[in-house]
Amino acid sequence: MSSSAHRWAHLVPLIAVQAFGLACGLVSVRWSSALLPPDVLGFFGLLISTQLFGTTVTHQGVIKHLQRAWTPDLPVRSYLRRLARAAVPANLLLAAGLTLFFALLKITTPGEFSFAWWPWLIAVNFAVILAHLAHAAVQAEERYWAHFLIFAVGAATRSFLPLALAASCGLTVAMLSGGFFLHTVIWAAVGCYGVRAAWQRQGAVAALPADAPTPMITAFIGAGLCGWLGLTAPRLLAPLILSPDDTGYFMLALNLAGVIPAAVCLIGLSYTFPPLLAAARTGAHTAQLLATTNRTVLHALVIGQIALGLLAFSGPQLVGLIIDPRYTSSLQWLLAAGGGILASVSHSFYGNLLIALNRETTCFRLSALSAGFRLTAMAALAFTGHGEWFRLGLTLLPWPTAALEAWLVGRWVRVSEQKHP
Repeated sequence: MSSSAHRWAHLVPLIAVQAFGLACGLVSVRWSSALLPPDVLGFFGLLISTQLFGTTVTHQGVIKHLQRAWTPDLPVRSYLRRLARAAVPANLLLAAGLTLFFALLKITTPGEFSFAWWPWLIAVNFAVILAHLAHAAVQAEERYWAHFLIFAVGAATRSFLPLALAASCGLTVAMLSGGFFLHTVIWAAVGCYGVRAAWQRQGAVAALPADAPTPMITAFIGAGLCGWLGLTAPRLLAPLILSPDDTGYFMLALNLAGVIPAAVCLIGLSYTFPPLLAAARTGAHTAQLLATTNRTVLHALVIGQIALGLLAFSGPQLVGLIIDPRYTSSLQWLLAAGGGILASVSHSFYGNLLIALNRETTCFRLSALSAGFRLTAMAALAFTGHGEWFRLGLTLLPWPTAALEAWLVGRWVRVSEQKHP
């Protein structure tokens, strides 16, 4: 298969993933806005903001190592035993991190969070980690339609199971969270079923220090933590400045607008990283790679901002069709909610550039400075106490964030070239 045909074979399932996820998301927004009171939706949105802590922070290196090591000939049982041993510190860190995050949620929402939620956080995160490991395995085997099928089950159960349980058993956060837990279990089970044939492989994995999981697991914890904090900050800071009802409107806007930055990021990264990596391997000049990445980031932000603008412009037409009339106030948050998530997209493209230049260790510095800038900006906006400033700041945040990252990466690259001409 030619490289162009191979890329399309990957791109078409990716587009199908986004199209199916968008369809599920739109139906879910319509149902949730008609079914749930704003205060219940706001609290549930805070609760599920923790469900990616494991995959993006503590276990990001575990997933990346499996994605790199997994082949159709890999002795899976031996490899997974080795990976599980290396992941023990990450498991402990996950429990500690969720404990701290639980304490933060309890402080910001007094009287809402009981200690019974802590085991829920742990169980949901481990189920999501397992599902992401299955996704990484089928993608490493280039089974892109298998990836689509696993994703489709996950998207459908996430969108509809919590709402179905709440509709049938009571409009409470307990029912919503119970349905969400069932979603993660089903998603993980289908993912494991998708890689069931791999369990038949026998043999042992050679203990090669260069391919040991522990260094990669450790390296990505810091970068993942910074990235996760920057991405989750809008959900965490909204209750500090908004009323419970307005927080619910903001959460609905996040659910609706968030699909646009997610699609831009996933399709853009999958489409641009292979040629970027190939160009780096064939000796392309660093300045050329940086310029290519700058153009990619500019295109991603422009496309994302235009799409968010079209969504906000068409918002009034969505009332009654997608959004229940009692959630009409969420329309004013669409640009802000989407902007807060879009601000995290450029970091991923510049991170890929650093990986292509064999500067993985610099990814943590980029993540820390980028997330620090976004957190500082959003916290300052939140603590002004003015909702309008918070809304405007989130809307514009992608642009100063990308400018800072472009300047930092460009500076680091030029300094590196001067030291190693």
